Amino acid sequence: MKKIIVLLIGLGFWSPLLAQEASEPLFSYQLKKAISAFQKELQKGDSTNLVAAADALFVTGQKEAAYQLFEAADRKGDVLNQEQQRNYVHAALRLEMISPYFQRSDYFTQATDLEVTVESMPFNSLQEDVNPFYRNGQVIFSSSRYATRNKNKFRYPLTNLPYLDIYVADTLGQLVKAEGLPADLQTDFHDGPVYLSEDSSLFFVTRTRSQANKNGVHQLYITYYTKEKGQWSSEKEFPFNNKLHSVQHPWFDEQQAYLYFASDQEGGAGGFDLYRAKFNSGQWQAPERLSDEINTPFDEVFPSIDPEGNLLYATNHLETMGGLDLVLYRNQERILLPEPLNSKFDDFGVSWRSAWNGYFSSNRSGVAFNDDIYAFKGVEKIEPKFKQFVEILLTDERKPFMAEAAEIVLASDQSENDLVFSRWAGQQHLGTFPAPWPAWHIQLKVKGYYPIGDTLRFVQKGDSLVATVWITKKKAVLEAKGYLAIYFQNGEPGKMTQQEVKQLDYRKFYDGYMQSKPDYFTKSASSAEELEVFFEDVANGMKELELFPARLDTVLRSGGRMRVYMAAYTSASGSAAINKIISERRGAVLKNFIVNWNNGALQKYIDNGQLTVSDEYFPMSADDVKLKTGGSRAPAYTIYGVPASRNRRVNVVWETLNAGNYDN
Repeated sequence: MKKIIVLLIGLGFWSPLLAQEASEPLFSYQLKKAISAFQKELQKGDSTNLVAAADALFVTGQKEAAYQLFEAADRKGDVLNQEQQRNYVHAALRLEMISPYFQRSDYFTQATDLEVTVESMPFNSLQEDVNPFYRNGQVIFSSSRYATRNKNKFRYPLTNLPYLDIYVADTLGQLVKAEGLPADLQTDFHDGPVYLSEDSSLFFVTRTRSQANKNGVHQLYITYYTKEKGQWSSEKEFPFNNKLHSVQHPWFDEQQAYLYFASDQEGGAGGFDLYRAKFNSGQWQAPERLSDEINTPFDEVFPSIDPEGNLLYATNHLETMGGLDLVLYRNQERILLPEPLNSKFDDFGVSWRSAWNGYFSSNRSGVAFNDDIYAFKGVEKIEPKFKQFVEILLTDERKPFMAEAAEIVLASDQSENDLVFSRWAGQQHLGTFPAPWPAWHIQLKVKGYYPIGDTLRFVQKGDSLVATVWITKKKAVLEAKGYLAIYFQNGEPGKMTQQEVKQLDYRKFYDGYMQSKPDYFTKSASSAEELEVFFEDVANGMKELELFPARLDTVLRSGGRMRVYMAAYTSASGSAAINKIISERRGAVLKNFIVNWNNGALQKYIDNGQLTVSDEYFPMSADDVKLKTGGSRAPAYTIYGVPASRNRRVNVVWETLNAGNYDN
């Protein structure tokens, strides 16, 4: 297949135009004539038209000869325009050579997490087989193979092959009769690519005009059919076809009702650009050109929409692997698809069966005008990128730390990411990284606070990873003794695994309690006023508990010694044996909350004897048993009543054994 058609000879230079399957008998003739003339010039030692000759050879698939002439032109000092530089680079890549214009920037993202296999389809011929489109278990494609209907027709002068006709095959690779498509599917010139809607009521096809324009060019155009009451309409021209320029490669986004297509019309970035036009209630709205994030001075062609709604297209940008390559545009990134989907040859025209499962065209066989269709199947392992933040909180106030003068160093295992802060304002963004994420270590020195030196541990919050660091003032923030009342729902915690006994903390039970709050207002024998006061105490208990380990840390950092124990109670419902087990579990849950705080930051004080953490069960007294229920054992009193709910608690009790020194 020939995708690049050379149009004009002007001032000794060729102007290349990528026009898929254009019918160009005049310019095909001129191209062959020009190549012959160039060869005669070269034989005579005339190097005037080296670049034009190289371009012409490149277009006709003679990459090695083209490379040699590009190289000679470069040595001679000839100036190459952008397209000629691109052709030089791609000719070199095809030969595994290097061009002086070769470059790799960050224009494309590399899709390293996509694993794909490809295989040639059995229906491929020795001629061109291109533009696959999958629908309902069949592949509609274009081919220049010899057949009864075309053997006596015109030949495409550039290839001397029949013009492309449309064929249909099943997914096993066997040709089948084209049924359910418009009757006038074939013309005397090129037909395809096509698009058929899911409900088979809308059919688009690229065709070649039978009449040349004023420049002698047979332009490509899009035509379409609609089906009503089971009958196809007559051919309708896309209203934004342009007889001076080509409009080609239709793909209809049925979710958004946009027709995507490629055109070399004026006002683009250069070469072929991608456009889309809204089809609204049978009426076409004016096309819009896609952004410069997609369109370039090179050629962007063969658009399709993947099953996730992302745009995939082909481009012969300077930085492809060579020739046309497939690019996925997703989340504002241009992802150059990996081998074997892309190659140093032309790869284009994807049609989808499902996610990373479908068909595409390629001339990777290396034989001129012998493109084939390939099936592909793959799996993408998407590794999301996450923003990483560090927040520093004051332990005694639980509010963001702010400092105009600080010495904070964040060292990464990827040294180029190291950061140093002389001031701090709450939360800092370290960067956005894909997995595996950098490992960070923090060194923090601020006057009046205990220094920090620790590895950061990040927790996912939405699309971000946040590490929280607690910074403690060098002063007492905890009374010498006191207690917190922490509440549990009836029957919680239930049976716990050995791992949960060591790890499960109170947050889970608090969240469940607050989510159940509406049940208490509908099922409790207590008044709404009593319940409001009670749940306010539940919430205040959680707030104080969250600050408690950090406040302990303040005393312990100063060298003080503390004793903390959990005084666990239950309501009067249930047997004494069961209540004892439940209360012990509640004590363990609260103990975990303290011991596991800040990734076990207090464990060192337990190990050196500065901190003692224990739990104790307190049996119900006779007064506790009297629930003021009038003897009722109904759940409205025993489960949802405020007196019973206040008995289901753990008092976190502390006392200071010695205060330590806060001036260090």
